[in-house]
Amino acid sequence: MTRRVLLALLVVLLVVANDLLQRQQQRVNALQERLGSGRGRGPRAPERDFPAVDVYANTVPQGDVAFVGATRFTRVQFDDLVTELEPLISANRHVRANVPEPSGEPRAGKLTLQNRLFLALQFLVSGGTCRSLSREFGLDKSAVSEELRHGMFALAAGLSYEIEWPTPEQMAILRGQFGPLFPTAIGRVDGTFTPAPRRPGDYSGHRHTTLRSHQIVEDAFGYIIHAVVGQIGSRHDSYNFARSDVPQRLDDAGVQLLADAGYAGHAQLIVPATQADIRDDDDRDYYNFEHRRRRSRIEATFGRLKMLFTAAGRRWTRCDRGFLALCVLVSCMLLNRVKRLRAMMQ
Repeated sequence: MTRRVLLALLVVLLVVANDLLQRQQQRVNALQERLGSGRGRGPRAPERDFPAVDVYANTVPQGDVAFVGATRFTRVQFDDLVTELEPLISANRHVRANVPEPSGEPRAGKLTLQNRLFLALQFLVSGGTCRSLSREFGLDKSAVSEELRHGMFALAAGLSYEIEWPTPEQMAILRGQFGPLFPTAIGRVDGTFTPAPRRPGDYSGHRHTTLRSHQIVEDAFGYIIHAVVGQIGSRHDSYNFARSDVPQRLDDAGVQLLADAGYAGHAQLIVPATQADIRDDDDRDYYNFEHRRRRSRIEATFGRLKMLFTAAGRRWTRCDRGFLALCVLVSCMLLNRVKRLRAMMQ
């Protein structure tokens, strides 16, 4: 009797399990029908749900005020930038929005050339998320992330000439800009930072937050001539300066930079004088006043950089620290370009 009951229970369990397996297989079959049987194949319903939006064309009627607000460039300047970067932006446009492309076969992107660059610049200017940009440009958020990465690499490669170490002839001109008190100085150096996610090596006890540090060098005219971005935030600016290639560049050229008292101990830098350097109080105060008046202008450059391109100054929520450093570097290049274009218009 007991054996018959056990066999009956076993049969019931097998029937129930078989029914569950069939239902699960039906769900899998239905899902494969919607997505396609292979990777990268099948209907592209997610793309067709929301067509791409021509944000560039929608901004044109609003005039230069809207263009400057969204990209920091006027319409003419933006179009010139598109023409200059067209080969770089088009070279890596083998991406289908929201659908993998394992074959590597070139496919047309959903966005036009102008909108791809517009998307990258708007991210640097406003610091929007992939979700908000996906709604604005009519892309899936995964496609937005890839478009941004392509756009940043194109900007970094195409505008690398905007940040260049001065030639000996240019240094001869720069050395005379700070007056007789600083005859060997060609510019200023200081560190700035971008708040970042909590990761090992990023916590700064000085600023009581997690961040990535950047060493920026600008010349006497206020143009950025060197940038070492994405350094660890847990170290002092003086340590990050010593780890960069700036000291060797200064030694090779025989020139110096103005820096604050936190950089004391580096022969390549001119820091405020102490009582051991200048014993007379009046002379020391005058020297330090002139030093501070010339050195502190780099703080205004940092403020302008983070005001024009908020991606360089806002807190990052994504953990891609390499992409953060790339965005800061591109922001420095664009700042030089904006400064140069505005100087030409005056």
